[in-house]
Amino acid sequence: VQQFIFMGADNKKRENLISDIKSAKISTRTLSKSVRVQKVSNDEQYEDMLKLRYDAYKAASKVPDGWTYKDFADKYDKHSIQYIVTVNQFVVGTFRLTYSESVDQTFPFEEKEPFAEKIGFGRAEVFEVNKLAIMPELQRSDLVILIFRKVAEEGVKNNKNLLIFSTKALRKMYFKLGATQVSGEYPHPTIKNESLALLVLPVQVYLTGRGMAGTSWQLISKPIIEHLNRFGIKTVSLFNPRQKIKYFFESLYLSLKGKNRKK
Repeated sequence: VQQFIFMGADNKKRENLISDIKSAKISTRTLSKSVRVQKVSNDEQYEDMLKLRYDAYKAASKVPDGWTYKDFADKYDKHSIQYIVTVNQFVVGTFRLTYSESVDQTFPFEEKEPFAEKIGFGRAEVFEVNKLAIMPELQRSDLVILIFRKVAEEGVKNNKNLLIFSTKALRKMYFKLGATQVSGEYPHPTIKNESLALLVLPVQVYLTGRGMAGTSWQLISKPIIEHLNRFGIKTVSLFNPRQKIKYFFESLYLSLKGKNRKK
């Protein structure tokens, strides 16, 4: 049985949250209606974030031997924007956007892959999306959609392109979002037969939809554009016939695939 580090009152909150989800008080497929994404703003939130990172990485066998949750604090936190995702004030997800304003402020991926011209952008023009973690019990929910909607929104608002040092297991999802691979493979430090590679996701992909799957456009880009337009931030027109056609045929395919499974 997987053991988690939340104890006492925190563990009770966790148990109550999971109970609510299982009893359909909070649907794992509609969590985005119940959650809040916010920047980490105090020491208590920062510690909760580290605990969540530890839990999620431990469940995925990504924690080095002998580590505690405190080891998930690192030098990159000082030049990163940290986010937590909460449901009923309980932290269920987290991610960070690391930036670089000088060569002294390196990105986490640079421990393996040098910052090179093939990335297509300068250091000041990118965020590295990293330390993304979701509470193990909720990893099949739509929280990941909400997180990437927020990641994309921050990229658009700050005019930052996105870098992701991704495992093979997650790359298919990122490719649907319009990412491209720009590096070779690096062995994963803790998972056997797994590797990491650097992906680039230009901010213009989110705005134009070029290279994105139709479903990704519908679930991520369209809500972002609608949200920013409401606040007077002009992006692009929501009239995107190409993506509407893609979305129609992808939805039709998934619908037919689901019906065939039931037979």
